[in-house]
Amino acid sequence: MMMKSVCIMRFFPYPHDSHVRRDAESLRDGGYDVDIIASRFKGQKLRENLDGINIYRLPIAHKRGTKVEYILHYFGFFILCFILSVLQLRKMYKVIEVDTMPDFLVFSTIIPKLLGAKIILYLFEAMPEFFAAKFNLSRNNFAVKVLKVIEKIAVRYADHVITVNESLKKLIRQRCPVKNVSVILNVPYEKLLYCSKTTLEDNQKFLLVYHGTISKRYGIQIAVRALAHIQGVADDIDLLIIGDGEYTGTLFSLINELSLMHRVHITGWLPFNEMRAMLSNGQIGLVPFIRDGYTDFMLPNKLFEYIALGIPVIAARTNSIQDYFNDASIMFFEPGNEEDLARCILELYKNSIKRRTLAENAYKIYQKYRWQNMKKVYQQVYEDLLSKK
Repeated sequence: MMMKSVCIMRFFPYPHDSHVRRDAESLRDGGYDVDIIASRFKGQKLRENLDGINIYRLPIAHKRGTKVEYILHYFGFFILCFILSVLQLRKMYKVIEVDTMPDFLVFSTIIPKLLGAKIILYLFEAMPEFFAAKFNLSRNNFAVKVLKVIEKIAVRYADHVITVNESLKKLIRQRCPVKNVSVILNVPYEKLLYCSKTTLEDNQKFLLVYHGTISKRYGIQIAVRALAHIQGVADDIDLLIIGDGEYTGTLFSLINELSLMHRVHITGWLPFNEMRAMLSNGQIGLVPFIRDGYTDFMLPNKLFEYIALGIPVIAARTNSIQDYFNDASIMFFEPGNEEDLARCILELYKNSIKRRTLAENAYKIYQKYRWQNMKKVYQQVYEDLLSKK
């Protein structure tokens, strides 16, 4: 029997984007012939087959910078994806999934759609809110309004929409009242998650961990300031930051200003397995978002990764996180409040029983959202689309 050809398009290098790898391999396991169209890191092949998945990398680097750079990179990627979609018509994709951002990338599928392909718009982020928060723009800013219009048209254009939490689903439906919206939480791909622990230089330290993009909105500076508040009270607490981003230089300056160079360690990006091994040494995982109109629609993968590894979590009290977890499973603090975060850190530092209880309660909630369950929802979206004429 001929395999059903499908394609996933994502403006990020593959296979470094773990959720795209998770989705692609789940489709492969379900009997699909899967193509990935992605950007590339320097040195990656333009075309290769990896674990049974065909990868087409475009000669555009994933880069974050000014508004103009965003537009130019996204527009260039859009044009190349359009061309590649045309070139790949010989495969006659049954379904094409477009993972945002940007939302307008979905329109590169116009020719396959006209020829019968079903289109999935996978909204990982609310792009108008992201753009407004990143560039400190009001809701009434012209560019933000344009992005809302593009989002609405993209949602109507797609045959099905996937979002990553209920808050984002509600937001999308408020702006565009459509029924074809599913929620698939961005939970860990557990086959990649578990690995042996790595040995730290000083294993007597009580370790706070954070991993991911270093950006102001994700609030890692709040964690650094919280650590300064507890100097002299708990001097065996260290903060490990795994990642990089546009805010890294500012963060280094803050660490120096607060004389925390010996207690805050920034590794930069690490290979996937090495990062997971270092995380597993953590006593507390941090999700220190600030509230900026965008983060309330985020339910980060790092939160689920800490929980899956059995690490208790301190998180900012945002809407999306509270939709799924309660005070018995997560230690919440007021977003942006470094003193409140310091209080939470000290409380868990002193109370191992509470740390264990939080971790156990969060893990129980996590059980119903594990990828083995989300995978069924994801595959069903494809099956339902294929069954429609």
